[in-house]
Amino acid sequence: MKLKNLFGILMMLSLCAGFVSCSDDDEEDNAGGINQSLLIGSWLRMDGNQKWVFEADGKFEWWWNNEYSGEWELDCDDDRSTWHMEGDVIVLYGDDEYYQIQELTQEKLVVKDVEEGKDPDIDTYYRM
Repeated sequence: MKLKNLFGILMMLSLCAGFVSCSDDDEEDNAGGINQSLLIGSWLRMDGNQKWVFEADGKFEWWWNNEYSGEWELDCDDDRSTWHMEGDVIVLYGDDEYYQIQELTQEKLVVKDVEEGKDPDIDTYYRM
């Protein structure tokens, strides 16, 4: 009798552990499995010379640090560019740039320049 009770308790614990460990909130519906909402915000390149700003409405700003004046300058032709995702690639319209996301977390963004005719550069950005 005690063995039956022990078996029943173990079964109940196994079922509870299964329900607790499985969650749908880990799955993303975004293109390429990339959680686009993680991109929203300001990102500083590892060397401190460039900064990207992604906004939820599709606006984008590309800033660079002028080494002579020490001031941040906007590097887009029309002051504000746009961005969108194509799979795991960020497309920046204002500069016609294409960057494949290699890694994206809450604090780190690693991208590879995949523009045709260019050597692929890999850059690391950190959330500001």
